[in-house]
Amino acid sequence: GESVTDEEVTIIDDPSVLYLVNDDGGIIAYGEPVYINGDGTVSVAQSDGTLEESSVIAVCIETTLIDGATGRFRVFGKIERAGTPGAMGYLSATGTITETAPISGYLVPIGRQVSTTEFFVTTVQAPVEL
Repeated sequence: GESVTDEEVTIIDDPSVLYLVNDDGGIIAYGEPVYINGDGTVSVAQSDGTLEESSVIAVCIETTLIDGATGRFRVFGKIERAGTPGAMGYLSATGTITETAPISGYLVPIGRQVSTTEFFVTTVQAPVEL
């Protein structure tokens, strides 16, 4: 006969990770900063959008998150990202993290590159209109 084995799964409550629903209308990729919509879902943030669209709450830590799916988002802590050690990371107009501060729209610091492969997210700063 067949035997079925149940594996016990342990979920550790990590206060630096939020579980949020993608309502962007498309895929949210790893490392993309997001903002909270009025209904509590998230969309990709952009520095040249509205104040709401520039107000980063977290960074996606799923490889890809399809529209309507629930995924993990890092509010604070390390993520994998190639970059220049010590460089600040800012929200870009295209919804990514860039080391080049924007000159129009909103200035939104996301965190700092801590090595050539790791970035430390600190999304607690409010956008500054330029």
